[in-house]
Amino acid sequence: MPTLMLWVSTLALLAVAGLAWLSARSRTRRVPVVQVIDREGRVRSLPADDPRISRRL
Repeated sequence: MPTLMLWVSTLALLAVAGLAWLSARSRTRRVPVVQVIDREGRVRSLPADDPRISRRL
């Protein structure tokens, strides 16, 4: 009987953790990232909607 209680509590904990992960994941804003080379030659990652990025190619 204690083994069954352990399994039930483990499954309940996993379910709560999974729901918390899903709710946190849906709140994050996903923006495409663009890699930009600046004047010094360094590669930087900026969000695609950053106003510093020119839309021209």
